[in-house]
Amino acid sequence: MYKLLLILKYLRRKIAPMFAAMAVTLCTAMVIIVISVMGGFLDQMRETAKKLTADVTIGSDLGGFPYYDELVEEIRTVPQVKTATPIVKAYGLAKFLGGVYKIEVQGVRPDQIDAVIGFFDTLYWTKQHLTDEIERMSPDLRSRFGPFLERLAPRLDGRTLEAIDDWSDLPGIVMGIEVSPTNRRDSQGRYNVATSTLAKQVTLTVLPLTGQGGVLDPAVRTFVVVNEFKSGFYETDALRVYVPFEELQQMLQMDEAEQADPLTGEPTGQMIPARASEVLVRGHEGVDLAELRKAVDRKVLSVIKRHPDERLRIGSLTWEEVHGTLLKAVQNEKGLITFLFAIISVVAIVMVATTFSLIVFAKTRDIGVLRALGASRWGIANIFLGYGLAIGIVGSLAGMGLAYAIVTHLNEIQDLLDQWFGWRMWDPSIYFFDRIPDRVDPTEAAAIVVGSMVSSILGALIPAFLASRLNPVEALRYE
Repeated sequence: MYKLLLILKYLRRKIAPMFAAMAVTLCTAMVIIVISVMGGFLDQMRETAKKLTADVTIGSDLGGFPYYDELVEEIRTVPQVKTATPIVKAYGLAKFLGGVYKIEVQGVRPDQIDAVIGFFDTLYWTKQHLTDEIERMSPDLRSRFGPFLERLAPRLDGRTLEAIDDWSDLPGIVMGIEVSPTNRRDSQGRYNVATSTLAKQVTLTVLPLTGQGGVLDPAVRTFVVVNEFKSGFYETDALRVYVPFEELQQMLQMDEAEQADPLTGEPTGQMIPARASEVLVRGHEGVDLAELRKAVDRKVLSVIKRHPDERLRIGSLTWEEVHGTLLKAVQNEKGLITFLFAIISVVAIVMVATTFSLIVFAKTRDIGVLRALGASRWGIANIFLGYGLAIGIVGSLAGMGLAYAIVTHLNEIQDLLDQWFGWRMWDPSIYFFDRIPDRVDPTEAAAIVVGSMVSSILGALIPAFLASRLNPVEALRYE
């Protein structure tokens, strides 16, 4: 009982231990804030990568593979599979607004790709969005761009990739919001419709390949921009464009065609089946990814056996494998930064050890009295270890509360800094995400709190040992 009374007495009447508790508070808060923000980045990247990528991607070499519709129908019979769709992929050049830019072109069937990756949810410009943009414009800009946007809004599509009625008979294209150099985010993360590529003409150039990997003459075709998309994944938004599946298939000469004699060039009467670059598969919610891939691979193998003469070379990857390098890099960075800040937090241990050492020297006579009254060495040590635990509990819980308040209000704090000093620590016009991650993981926070408590006990360990080793006779004579 005397141990608890002494611990509470020291906590109430000593100022020095409060500084040790403050050190524990700050170190705990610092580590929780860092690991929460870095963990938030990792979680956002995983969520965005999963959203943009099918659960399982079936692909081949650059020449693509035939019988993709047959494969899709087979895969859709798998109980774990929600849906599947073929796509055509190529890298090429896009010419628009007087410049030429490297791009990744995907030929898609909009309704099907939406069922797999939520394509429609990434479309940036909607009719309501354009209406809001018109209202936000200055009178000068409204007089210049208002009539254009009012005409465009009812015709805005992107869901069918069809041409904009009354504007052009060209096929539609959906551009990544960052592909165009004129698209820039403001301080609130918004894009200016006046500088977008909406209704602009884009000339695509791609290089077709034969099924055997041979290079054919470049294919050139003009499209009209029917929308832009913003996925939140900068590499995708700055590189990818979507066009109709059949249009790109024809450009790449991957559609069905009659085979020609290699010597005479005359038709042979035999048909070359159409090819696709990939088949994207979406599983049902909660399905095990490994089991889904195994089930899909069995269907792929059955199609390969059905067409032995084609020598199909088809493999599959899960979304985690597709983005494995990037996600692993961010995860390692999170671990490294957390480790570095944890090392810095050793200052809490040093602070507790220093404070308690001073208390031991200041309370030498009190320790002598307790020893003379019959307190054991272990009892004396327990006083200081309990003292260290009390400081760890107070400091770590206060640190967790402080960290939670800061992390969950980081974006509001940034807005205040911008309002008062004109400085933003996180500029959405530059960085990958529009907002700072503001979620605290309860498991990680609890682990850090427990670690802070253990650190406080470790800091009190040496002073407790020194106090327990004091000779009661010498301690009573201490001045």
